[in-house]
Amino acid sequence: MYWLREALATRIPGKFLHRYSWGEQGRRFALRVSQHRGEQALIIRLGASASPMCDLLVLACAPDRALLVAFVEIKGADVRHALTQIQQTHERYCRRNPTSPVHENEVKRALLARVPSAHGGTACGLIICKRAMPLEQTTKARLRKQGLKVVQRNVSNYSKDLSAFYLDLGA
Repeated sequence: MYWLREALATRIPGKFLHRYSWGEQGRRFALRVSQHRGEQALIIRLGASASPMCDLLVLACAPDRALLVAFVEIKGADVRHALTQIQQTHERYCRRNPTSPVHENEVKRALLARVPSAHGGTACGLIICKRAMPLEQTTKARLRKQGLKVVQRNVSNYSKDLSAFYLDLGA
């Protein structure tokens, strides 16, 4: 996904990770990507800004799958704050925002030329935390109407193959 990295480098403030893993506070997110199977992923450690943003933006594609856009937040126990961070990052980068760097025409054309199908308008959020109360179903339903599906996993280490990551997020 070097082409996408180049297209987004000046548009998204953050650090493009060379490895498919990142961690903080004793928790870790790891994604196993098989380039032999044609899988591709780009993980961006989003920079700190005035508004709360989640830790990672994951863009991934696999053969016969739509583009996966996922916002990952690693937390201790404050799921409500994690949800706020994911929502605000989603608003900033995805929600039909005319100033969104991901939806600029140049980036859209680059994506559509190389990815089998677009992400279909729904992005995913993943909250990784040790112990926390689960998200309420009404909250999940409200977010789905806004084009954001959020999943919470109460684990210290989240490590998946890309195909299992698609399944876990319901993408």
